[in-house]
Amino acid sequence: MPAADDLRRVRPQAPGRYRYTLTLSTEAGRPEEWLGGFGLPSGAEREELLDLIARVPRITVSAAPLILEFR
Repeated sequence: MPAADDLRRVRPQAPGRYRYTLTLSTEAGRPEEWLGGFGLPSGAEREELLDLIARVPRITVSAAPLILEFR
């Protein structure tokens, strides 16, 4: 469950209609662009991980927009 601080960051600051969209893309130019900064493997494990990432199909998908009204 999200923390209250997390919810405050995403809620609208003013009343009105808001349009939300969700897009997922696997089209990073290099497999290294997928790596975060925490607990990453090194050496052979890192190369194995990069090989797996390189096999992921490159695609971008977007969900239909969701329009919400906040009062």
